[in-house]
Amino acid sequence: MAGTIVLNFAVGAAAFVFTFLSAVFQNVWSVSLWRAFIAFLVFFIATYIVRWLVSLFASPAVTPDVGNHVDLATPEAGEHVSQSAEAESDLAESFSPFQPPRLDRTEVEEDPDKIANIIRRLADE
Repeated sequence: MAGTIVLNFAVGAAAFVFTFLSAVFQNVWSVSLWRAFIAFLVFFIATYIVRWLVSLFASPAVTPDVGNHVDLATPEAGEHVSQSAEAESDLAESFSPFQPPRLDRTEVEEDPDKIANIIRRLADE
């Protein structure tokens, strides 16, 4: 089916809001709410029908033989083993663990008077 049910709710909600806002100024709020609810149901169902029709006409013709054939042939055992052994040896030779550069810790020693003056300047601004 084309789209999702979220589309139905979105179209129904839009119809609900539009109907409620157009009816609330001329009717009692309960009547406006009832008419908006009916508009929601009508548009929800109409969107569902339109989605169903679109999916009916837009879907390609499915042939009954597609997806029914399973190829059960397997490769020769020696052929498969030789390929995997070569691949493992290549991986073992090319592997090297990641060794990031070491970072040295540098301690910045500041004068306590300097730090106090910086804090005073920041507090004044």
